[in-house]
Amino acid sequence: MSRVHWPASSRGAELQVKHFVDSVAQDEWIRWDNYKVLPLERRLQHMAFLVMAAESTGAMYGLELPDRQLEPARGDAHKHRCLVALGSHGLPEPDYA
Repeated sequence: MSRVHWPASSRGAELQVKHFVDSVAQDEWIRWDNYKVLPLERRLQHMAFLVMAAESTGAMYGLELPDRQLEPARGDAHKHRCLVALGSHGLPEPDYA
């Protein structure tokens, strides 16, 4: 009875029932190995574009590079970590000593 759409029913329309959908968002992964056909620079550009696109939709996304993996998250800090990881890919780790 709680799912009957009473306003529509009161207007004399046929009985209507509310239907609820529970959508479970899947985490998106931006994976290095998915873009093997692209040259290095194009691959990095494309993956950075995908980070920006995923962030703009509010999706949970992770980044997988040959030398590191960032677990799915969202937000400016996560976007920044992903873009820094892409921008520094292939560079040696800084020696702060």
